[in-house]
Amino acid sequence: MNIVHAPFKFLLLCALSTVIAACNDDVFIDDTKPSAEKLTLDGSGATASLTFQTDLLTALNVNTPYDFTHQVYYSADGKVVRESEGYTIPIIDRTASYIQTKYVEVTTEDDLSFKVELNGNEITLTELDNPYGISMTGHIELEYEYKIDDITFSISPAQPSLYRITDITYNSDRGIDFETRSITSPVLTYINSTPNTSYTKVTPGKNRPMQVLFNIDKRSIEFTEEMPEVEIPTYPLIDEVDGIYMPGFHGIKVRFSTETIKMDPLDPEFNKTYSTEVEPYSSKQAILRTDFGIARAYGNIRAVNTLSGREIDIAFTVGVSQPFLFNLKWIDIPYEEE
Repeated sequence: MNIVHAPFKFLLLCALSTVIAACNDDVFIDDTKPSAEKLTLDGSGATASLTFQTDLLTALNVNTPYDFTHQVYYSADGKVVRESEGYTIPIIDRTASYIQTKYVEVTTEDDLSFKVELNGNEITLTELDNPYGISMTGHIELEYEYKIDDITFSISPAQPSLYRITDITYNSDRGIDFETRSITSPVLTYINSTPNTSYTKVTPGKNRPMQVLFNIDKRSIEFTEEMPEVEIPTYPLIDEVDGIYMPGFHGIKVRFSTETIKMDPLDPEFNKTYSTEVEPYSSKQAILRTDFGIARAYGNIRAVNTLSGREIDIAFTVGVSQPFLFNLKWIDIPYEEE
C-alpha cells in the first residue's frame, strides 16, 4: 500500500513546494511605503525630500496642475540630456530608451520654477524661483507592478503677497478684434389668471446687459482692492469722423476687475421699459432678439509687489460684449391655468 501511494505523495509534496515558493516571492517583496505622504516648500530655496522602495518600480512621475510646463533634464555631470513639455514630468520610466537623468528643472506657465532631483531611492524637490508668489499643488506618482503610491507636494510663497496695479496700457500694434453675434430667445412669460386686463413689462438692457471681462496671463496673482479705471473698446452708436460703425476707444471707462463686469448698454433705448396688455385668462411671452458687438483688445498691466517692491508686467486681454440693436416682440401663447 505504501509503495502504491508513494508517487501520489511525491506529487503532492512537489505541488505544495511550488505554492510555498510562489508565496515566498510575495512575502519577501520590500513593500515599504514612501517616507512622507506630503512635501511642503514655502519659499525660494526651500527643499523637501522623501525615500521610496525600488523593488518592482516601473515609473516615477511628477504631475503638475498646469497644461504646460517646460522641462530641462540633466545628467549627473550637469549636461542637458533633453528638453520636454507637458503637465507630467517623467523621472523614471523602465520602458524608455533615453538616458536616466540626475535632475530636472521645471518652469510653469506662471514662471514658477522648481527642481526635481533623484539620488538612488531618494527624490528631492527644491523651489528655485517664484516671482509672482504663486501657490501650487502637485503629485509625485510612484508606479509599481502591483500598486501606485501618490504623494502630494505643495509650493507656496514664504508669505502671501499682493500686487498693486500702477499702470494699464494697450498694445496699439495688435489693434482690436471685432465680430458680431445675434441672440433670439424668450426673456419673459406672463400668465394673467385674473378676470381683469393686466399689464407686463420688459427692460431689454436688464436681460441683455453689456459685459466686460479682463483675462490675465498670471491667473494666480492676487491684486489689492485699489483698482484703477481703464478705458475699454466699444462699438459706437455713430462714428463722428467718417459716419460708420467702427470699434475703438471712445472714452468709455470701467474699474478694472478680475470678475465679469455687467453694465447698462450704451444705447439708451435698451434701458427703457416696454409694456404690453394681457387679456384676462391669457398668456404672453416676450421674445427678444439682440445684436452684439464683441470687441477684444490686448494690453499690459504694470504692477508692484506690496511686500518686496518688485515690479512685473502682465499681459492681458479685455473682451467687451456690447448689445447695440434689439427687436422686442410679444406673442400670445396657450393659456394654462396655474
